[in-house]
Amino acid sequence: ASAGVVFTKLVDQMGVPPALAASWRLAWVNVIQLLPFLLTMRKVHRNDREKEMVHHWEHEGTALVVENNNNKEMVEEPKLMKKNEDPLLMPRIIRSIPWILLSGGCLGIHFSSWTYSLRETSLAHSLLWVSMGPIIINAGTWIAFLIGYTSLAPSWMETGGTLVGLTGALIMLLDISKGNNSDNTNMNGQDPSLTGDMIALLGAVAVSAYLVVGRHLRAWIPLWVYAFGVVGSAYLTSMFLAFVLGELTEGFSMIGMFQHPYLWYAIYLGAGPGIMGHTLLNYLVKYVSPLTISTAMLSEPLIGSYMGYLAGMQPIPGIYTWLGG
Repeated sequence: ASAGVVFTKLVDQMGVPPALAASWRLAWVNVIQLLPFLLTMRKVHRNDREKEMVHHWEHEGTALVVENNNNKEMVEEPKLMKKNEDPLLMPRIIRSIPWILLSGGCLGIHFSSWTYSLRETSLAHSLLWVSMGPIIINAGTWIAFLIGYTSLAPSWMETGGTLVGLTGALIMLLDISKGNNSDNTNMNGQDPSLTGDMIALLGAVAVSAYLVVGRHLRAWIPLWVYAFGVVGSAYLTSMFLAFVLGELTEGFSMIGMFQHPYLWYAIYLGAGPGIMGHTLLNYLVKYVSPLTISTAMLSEPLIGSYMGYLAGMQPIPGIYTWLGG
């Protein structure tokens, strides 16, 4: 929730281009993830070597022999590999790189569109619309069921909650023509706008795809391998969008996250919401459905809007935003 406040500070008040600000956060996340990523890859390599030794012993019918100080020593006969045991992990990871890039690309679009929406609409509306994941996942599951892609249909309770959420989203739009509807004239921040709300909705669509793809990959890919690859892909996606949108020519650079006065904001976004937020989601998505995770994230608009109000970035929302939210 605090990420919305910090991004608003960077984008709306300090003038940092949105996609570039998103890339700064993702860059610091990748820096922090580098060490656990390397340690995990070392473990994966070691485990694969052990599996290769087991495979050799099973098929050759003899114990492995290694040379140690010019003396041949017999290696203890390893335990036979079970039939349902996973094959070598490294080749599977390499074959899954396109899916990791896809998941990371969706994450990059999510952050870039969300930060862009903060420049076009209010913090409360941006957080509410970017949290529409449960509605999108439920609708996507129904489409997949109806076209025969899956045999599992959403429950009617889930669908009922989706319809209530969709109704609330439509009610929030009534505040657009009325501005902030607040007497807090000294507050900073944008008025609600349809353009900003729809850009935030694009971020919700992207993060929903990111969670669904992650659900399948995290079933077997180690946490830090998946997280490092996904965030790296998201960073490249954000940088590409920043280049396409001409943000790198506005006096800001791709290494701005190392420069004053942006350094500590970028570090916080990477170490706080980045590691404790999305990396935690990457851990949970192995055990919890994307729908459950996206539903749990619905607390973010309430907390983030309140934090924005305390920081002077968000006036008291209009009545329709209260009702719809």
